[in-house]
Amino acid sequence: PGGGGGLLEGFSIEVTVKGASTIQDFSKILPPGTSVFIAALADTSTTDIAALCARLKRDGMLPVPHIAARAVGSAEALEETVRGYAAAGVEHVLLISGDVKTPLGPFASAVDVCRTGVFERHGIKQVDVAGHPEGSASIPDAAGALREKVEWAEKAGVRMDIVTQVCFDAGTIVEYVASLRGGGIGNAVRVGVAGPVKMSNLVRLAGTLGLGPSSQLIMSQPGLVAQVATLNDPSALLSSLGGSKLGEGSLGEAGVHVYSFGGIELSAAWASGSPP
Repeated sequence: PGGGGGLLEGFSIEVTVKGASTIQDFSKILPPGTSVFIAALADTSTTDIAALCARLKRDGMLPVPHIAARAVGSAEALEETVRGYAAAGVEHVLLISGDVKTPLGPFASAVDVCRTGVFERHGIKQVDVAGHPEGSASIPDAAGALREKVEWAEKAGVRMDIVTQVCFDAGTIVEYVASLRGGGIGNAVRVGVAGPVKMSNLVRLAGTLGLGPSSQLIMSQPGLVAQVATLNDPSALLSSLGGSKLGEGSLGEAGVHVYSFGGIELSAAWASGSPP
């Protein structure tokens, strides 16, 4: 991909345990030291995630497991999960509130987990959190919740990057980052970008993942029905971001986080600038 300035340098990428099972060696498809985020899906056990973390470490990657606060059943379960991840070599996690409407345990929000001290106890040095350029239906005061987490990280001495949900509109993304900076939040931002994916899958994902209004820009493309087998190309969005204040660096530290909806190999090849 071209035109994205330096945003793709040091990109991170997201996988599922199931998707990772098709890859024999991550070092063959990703640069050494790539941060690989592991989605915490409802049908994926923390044991399987820990095993994938250990495997990613062996392949020279930096594993970043997701922890969904509302899906954690108890304080003991949280302790056991983070202990298991740390034993697999994890020093970096992504903490989200999660899509569960009614918490399964004592944690109603991500900051509730932060305040337990579990990350400090197990040597976790970086706790990333979600950013919502188009708002969040499950977090009424997303800006206030983010500020609480940032303040916790500053006091705890833990690095915290903001990883945004997928947004297809460069202007909305730039506005969001500018609003963070205007509000005194200077944390690095990783802009969530959908990697190459069949248009038919993108239509389906827009509903199931609750993608924001900008996804309608993709859905309303002329002749979409005829294009369902073609791939969404994120390069145009990246080019727009590269030419913006975000790409020029005047809005602070920023990078790209690739959601591999179309498969890890396709997304890895695109982000690395190699043919799939």
